Amino acid sequence: MRIFKSFLLVLLAVLIAVPTIYSRPKPKKAGEVEKGVYTDGTYEFSFKVLENWSYEIQKPDNNLRLDMKQLNHKIPPELMPYPGMAQVPDLEVYVHENDMTAGEFIDSLESPTYSSGDKKTILKAIYALEEKVFFDNLQRDGKTDLTAGDMKIIKWQGRMNFTKRLGMGDEIPRTYGLAMFAVKKDKHMLNFTLITEVSFLNEIVKEVEEMITTLEWE
Repeated sequence: MRIFKSFLLVLLAVLIAVPTIYSRPKPKKAGEVEKGVYTDGTYEFSFKVLENWSYEIQKPDNNLRLDMKQLNHKIPPELMPYPGMAQVPDLEVYVHENDMTAGEFIDSLESPTYSSGDKKTILKAIYALEEKVFFDNLQRDGKTDLTAGDMKIIKWQGRMNFTKRLGMGDEIPRTYGLAMFAVKKDKHMLNFTLITEVSFLNEIVKEVEEMITTLEWE
């Protein structure tokens, strides 16, 4: 009889818990992708997402809104024996409040003296690539602008140099391609930051620009 009563108590507890589990709301996201277009639920901007890019939508209270990776990325010839070492093209979409113009903020990202929390977050992909990697400097290839509708987008393209330390004190230099885009609406700054193998930078930037130039911001 005791065993039967114990069984009934356990069964009752399970029956009570099941509705609670299924009634929990699904975790909210910063936005959604529908029919190949990302729309941000808070800041109401949207842009096209190419089919060969995966995306991870972040939480709504995170300034990082979207993290995207190219699915069909190439491997540099020198890394063919070690394909896992290749940098997968990574595009991060970040929004924050800022008093600077888009051009001023882009300049601040490569400034050796300016520091801010937003700058550290945006450049996290550079400063924290992997263990035993030491960042040297940014090298600008060019600074231009492009448009999306009536919006002006500032573009910085260049490369970042760093040194990777191996065992027995050996070091190897590495260079990654980098492109940063910024556009301002009212008090909010929207940034797109791309990091990739430098040998494929130009062709991947074309894909990123194909997405960014579809930007609409309510």
